[in-house]
Amino acid sequence: MRRRFFCVLLLLVIGDVVWIHWYCKQAIDLVSVPVAACDIYARTQIDASMLEYVELPSAYVQDHAYRKEEDIVGKYTELGYKIEKGSLFYTGSLFHEKDLPDAPSLKLKKGQTAFTLPVDLVKLSGNTITEDQKVDIYVSIDQSKGAPLVDKLIQAVRVVGIKDRNGYDISDADSSHIPYVAILAVNDEQIMYLKKAERIGEIDILAPSMQYLYEEESILNEESSILSHLE
Repeated sequence: MRRRFFCVLLLLVIGDVVWIHWYCKQAIDLVSVPVAACDIYARTQIDASMLEYVELPSAYVQDHAYRKEEDIVGKYTELGYKIEKGSLFYTGSLFHEKDLPDAPSLKLKKGQTAFTLPVDLVKLSGNTITEDQKVDIYVSIDQSKGAPLVDKLIQAVRVVGIKDRNGYDISDADSSHIPYVAILAVNDEQIMYLKKAERIGEIDILAPSMQYLYEEESILNEESSILSHLE
């Protein structure tokens, strides 16, 4: 009899707890939302293991907070921004890779530096040169006598970004779509040649007649007639 009494009492307590939980959930409108399962540092691509779900009052979850995992996974945290463990994810703090302010630097390989070259539609061959394409770098130097000296300096250089005057990627909806700078992935040791070429001559990029199919990039033309003027 006593055992039956305690079983009934236990069931009543459990029932009360369930009812109170249900009532509170209805009263404060709890919603399940994704939060950071760990500290997430700047320029980190988010995967599903970095998320966990918690229930929060809907009034606490602001309109610009993400509520679905698929809207978060695959995006990057912005430069200089850390998401603390347990924090919500907000629309202004996550970006697709191409929309990051420093997106081109993410595409650099080990031993490469981003070289920024002022361009216009003429230099980009009427927009036929595009991001991720490999191009050749030519340098021209005026001579005191005769025609300018022109030759290929570096070949198979990857274009990692093309931006307008306001810093928008040229494909961005907010862009003017008028190219202002091209960002090139150049081997570290070649930067000194390009810096000197800027001072004493002019740099152009040209698309090769056939695209490079090999993986090697930023290959210095050791036989370039320009090279001796840059050393």
